[in-house]
Amino acid sequence: MMRLTSSRLERAMYVSLVCFGFPIKSLMTFVYAHKTQTEYKLKIEDIFDLFICSLISYWIFIYINYSHHDATNTKIANTKQEIFMYDILIARKNGVFHFEVLVAVVASTFWLRMFLMLRLTKTFGPLIKIIYAMMRELMIFLVLWGIQLFIFTCMGVLIFTGIPQYNGFTNVLILFFQSAFGLWDFSIYKDFHMEAKFGQFFHLIFILLNMVLLVNLIIAILSETYQRLSMQKLSLYYDGVIEVIPAYKYKKFYGALIAACPPFNLLVLPFLPFYACSRRKIKVRRLNNILVNIIYFPFALIYACVFSLVNILMLPIAYIMTTYRKFRFIFAKQDKIAKNMLALNFFLFLAFGLLMLTISQMVDIYYFIRHLYCFK
Repeated sequence: MMRLTSSRLERAMYVSLVCFGFPIKSLMTFVYAHKTQTEYKLKIEDIFDLFICSLISYWIFIYINYSHHDATNTKIANTKQEIFMYDILIARKNGVFHFEVLVAVVASTFWLRMFLMLRLTKTFGPLIKIIYAMMRELMIFLVLWGIQLFIFTCMGVLIFTGIPQYNGFTNVLILFFQSAFGLWDFSIYKDFHMEAKFGQFFHLIFILLNMVLLVNLIIAILSETYQRLSMQKLSLYYDGVIEVIPAYKYKKFYGALIAACPPFNLLVLPFLPFYACSRRKIKVRRLNNILVNIIYFPFALIYACVFSLVNILMLPIAYIMTTYRKFRFIFAKQDKIAKNMLALNFFLFLAFGLLMLTISQMVDIYYFIRHLYCFK
């Protein structure tokens, strides 16, 4: 079980190496924008990609550090995977390092990255833009809410000095924070030296401000933001598309820098210095054409496989339908010579038609792949 879990984590670590292609994609886009003299804007996805890659780098460092040494207990762990899992369990038990927390953060960031990738889609993009706008409004509200929280905290620390719950600024801040979310207890003021009702009235004012005024205020702010932007969904989508078009418009000299998606863009990475430094455009264009063909080959292969599979599945239907039509043509002609030729054609196709259709697939695939590269 220990070895199985570790091997799965190891495979997940290797799969996550694909994420290193995303910041490299941003770097290539920056070089492309610089060379084509277009504007490049640092997006939140770029910062997020760097964060994911730093987490994965730390993951790899931990794996190498915990698995490349001798086993402390050979009866339990003797292979590299078992040693890694055993040391991780010991570190977790001793509180030295919680590897499961790191894995959980990496897994969650993968899903968040997919969330960000939907930003330029027509279905989800406008909603994500609306969420961004709501988050900005929420940040402004939290500043105001935090100020009033500190006001009541400072007043409580100075006034209710004899109450144990008001012992320390942090404790009072947590007390009012819990009260803001509906967790309060008025009985803490029963031993207050001035008057219990004074403390209860003070606490009640704070609760009313938070649960009646401020909570309804944030609901109104978010409702207004959604109502205002929901009427502009199409424009929000086009704004996002227009924003990224200049940095992703294909150019014949530098198109390979932006043509490949991760992890295929790693194939272009060794040639990035040449793109950045070379001033001989003829060589740059020649290299660019070669790289574009190489990058496009996996996709062309997938398209060709799908095309071939569909053709093969349609072969029996095409054979039956063609045989039926040839049979009908025999009785559609009045000329006897024509009928004899059509009958001969029918029997030849009936005998060799399936073989002929199968052989013709090779020609169809050749021309299909050839036309896939006609973009040059």
